[in-house]
Amino acid sequence: MGEDRATVARIEAAVGHPVDAVFDPDGQCTRLSLADDAAAYVGLVRHHDAAAQQRVLADVARLRGLRHLDLRQNWLRRLPPELGGLTALEHLNLASNYLGALPEWIWGLSSLRYLNVGVNDLRELSPRVGELTELRTLSVHKNRLPALPDTIQALKDLSALNIYLNGFDDFPVVVTSLPSIEVFSWGITRCARFPVEIGAWTRLKYLSLVANQLAAVDGLEACTTLRGVRLHKNKILRLPARLDALRSLQQITLYQNQLSTLPDGMASMTSLQMLNLAWNRFNAFPAWLEHLPALRWLAVHHNPGADQLAMPALRARADVIDRHPFAGAGTPMWNRLDYLA
Repeated sequence: MGEDRATVARIEAAVGHPVDAVFDPDGQCTRLSLADDAAAYVGLVRHHDAAAQQRVLADVARLRGLRHLDLRQNWLRRLPPELGGLTALEHLNLASNYLGALPEWIWGLSSLRYLNVGVNDLRELSPRVGELTELRTLSVHKNRLPALPDTIQALKDLSALNIYLNGFDDFPVVVTSLPSIEVFSWGITRCARFPVEIGAWTRLKYLSLVANQLAAVDGLEACTTLRGVRLHKNKILRLPARLDALRSLQQITLYQNQLSTLPDGMASMTSLQMLNLAWNRFNAFPAWLEHLPALRWLAVHHNPGADQLAMPALRARADVIDRHPFAGAGTPMWNRLDYLA
């Protein structure tokens, strides 16, 4: 398979930058990335003209053993049909390009387990997405999709779904028929109704429902498998009284809401490690916060009572952020959570 090494060398010469390439013992290229987070513009052909981009992609299409291909942030406007011959692909990242529409050959990549087509100005998700039955992760965030096709229900093994910032304000109830969801992200909508249907997800670990119009999240307590929740930038006035039913919850971010109290049941949340209450309406904070045994990070800045938070025992073992993060040294912590959805 010396041809693959020669092809990758030709790609590097055209790109003018080393590429992340992995070869198996036989010299077949199984992984290729035209993105480098350490490079000035991440996408290595981002500033090449369209003809040069297509020549590079034609070479990529010759690497028939590829299982992992990363083409993100390259300002690509077209993908050649020859890429459809990469039938061994399991991981395909096309995020942050200018595709406008997805080529039909994508739906023939039946081995795909990961597909990221976020930030591509997409106006439609083809019903053929249901043909990718091996998918475990699907990201279609930051597009202009007006809806999701009903055929998405065929993705029975899908565990991570990111539909953040699209063209629909009503919660797409169809996704709650997916039995294996563990990570879900949706947000920046005018939706004021908490989607209680997510209680059907018995494996849900990480939930992101940010920048909606939610005033209450009654029903969240039914998601007892949750470990992390993002609910920032809503209009939440109160939390469910039985939030302590989330016994596995480790992280919750609630900044920029309208909370002034917390349910006393949270005092028994022994797994809670990180809590972001910044930018709310707390005049005082419950004393039991100091005694949460696992709590190691607490943000309370931009609350009326932030200056009155004493809790010396908590401060001795945890990071307590009671001042605007930009006022001091270090990286601002607007939404410090250990997962990405």
